[in-house]
Amino acid sequence: MRGVNVNMFYDDLNTEEQVSYLIKPILQVLQEAGGQLERSEIRDRISELDEHIAEFEQKLYTSNKTGNQYKKFDFKFNFAIKELSYVGLISYVKFNPKITLTQDGANVDLTDFDVKTEVRDKARSYWEEHSTKNKSKNKPVETLEV
Repeated sequence: MRGVNVNMFYDDLNTEEQVSYLIKPILQVLQEAGGQLERSEIRDRISELDEHIAEFEQKLYTSNKTGNQYKKFDFKFNFAIKELSYVGLISYVKFNPKITLTQDGANVDLTDFDVKTEVRDKARSYWEEHSTKNKSKNKPVETLEV
């Protein structure tokens, strides 16, 4: 396949695949760094690892609603970090840029690591629970008069 447009790679993946694609490289660079990096360092290092990630990280999109520019990468990256944290492979403190591998994360063998079963499927229940909570928060509460 000659002349493959690298820019298109990420846009051909759906949202789920985009998040999945980032998970292994995030774990890899953290393992190589000895278990702790700041978010910005993780971004830089996964971009160095993979030209598809580098392209995606740089790409600006324009919001149809507001006209503001944004990077889809930011959302996917943060989503991947959240899921890795939820399944116990990394830990971080809100508003602190440092991300740390847990013991489990440090011990993960990435050669046969299945992102779907090890992270995405486990995290799905978290998101479903989360969205139910958010939905119930927004519903007007009916009060019964006795």
